[in-house]
Amino acid sequence: MKKFGAIALIFLALASQAAALSCVRPNIGRTFNNVAASKDIYVMGQGTLTATGKIPKYQQSVERQITTEFTGVFYGVSGALRERTVLVTVDTICFASWCGSFPKTDEKMIVFLKKSPSGYRLESNPCDGHFKIAPTIKEIRILQKCLKKGECSKTHVQALEPKY
Repeated sequence: MKKFGAIALIFLALASQAAALSCVRPNIGRTFNNVAASKDIYVMGQGTLTATGKIPKYQQSVERQITTEFTGVFYGVSGALRERTVLVTVDTICFASWCGSFPKTDEKMIVFLKKSPSGYRLESNPCDGHFKIAPTIKEIRILQKCLKKGECSKTHVQALEPKY
């Protein structure tokens, strides 16, 4: 009987670990609204990130900062501005023992870069991040509409819901 109780406790512990981190499905429209409502200043861009050095290995519960170059266009209310390259620090944020990962290098993405005294920063957390890999033309057009309005409407957020 004691053996059964020990096994039951092990399964209970494993089940609570598996359910400990539950995230809302990532949606770039909700991300847009979150950064738009922030006190911080963000810019929206489309392009690629390239690590400027070796990407540190993942370690459970250890946040990392990775220096990168972002090459792409930045968007304003009037549309895309000229292409440029800027240094960006990617912050991999942890929630308990789960941490964000480094976005695959050299893949086209939409990013929301936070302006800070030390330069641009991009957040990656275990639930999503301030980027979307491989956005479609439709998603980019919707985000441009959100930028002009200053927020994504419920209709826009629904249209940006990922298809799995």
